Amino acid sequence: MFKQIGSVTTMNLRSVPQRIGSSSVIVVGIAGVVAVLLSIFALTRSLSGAVLATGSPDRAIVLRAGATGEFSSTLLVDAVATIKDAPGVARTDDGKPAATADFVAAVNLLRKEDGARAGLAVRGVDPAVMAVRPEIKIVSGRPFTPGLRELIVAAARSRNFEVSPSGTRSAARRSMDRRRRVRKRRQTPMSRVS
Repeated sequence: MFKQIGSVTTMNLRSVPQRIGSSSVIVVGIAGVVAVLLSIFALTRSLSGAVLATGSPDRAIVLRAGATGEFSSTLLVDAVATIKDAPGVARTDDGKPAATADFVAAVNLLRKEDGARAGLAVRGVDPAVMAVRPEIKIVSGRPFTPGLRELIVAAARSRNFEVSPSGTRSAARRSMDRRRRVRKRRQTPMSRVS
């Protein structure tokens, strides 16, 4: 039996120069498949690592039934109030729930690097966001005032995207206004966070 295996292997190896083209295609094809699979596994591992690293054991995200993420989830005002008043929800120093009902939307901004439009997530938050996310530090400007059209922009985003300095109308606000066809223009002060 081993003699037959050796004979077949020897015969195949001797005929490789005659079929170099088809052999090369097979080898390159298999190498390509392996490279794609390794890339997907690496991307999956790094993405899951990033999600786990940014999480916190004392923080929860509540989504509506059937929602697969924050973009596709909408909770009614009554449901948000019920969640905020639930037992076990942390409280701020003044006794209010340390919870925020966020609204996430995508806007297109111009990249400084090449001027091309790129999608960026904009998060609408409650004033309690600083209690919920204590890692946010304002390095320029001031905290937003509820009821006004103001943005807090991450320092990295302000370096990569065209954003306006504090006290001026931002590109994100202009993009959102265009999408909503808002005709009345207002100033959007902006603060930067680390």
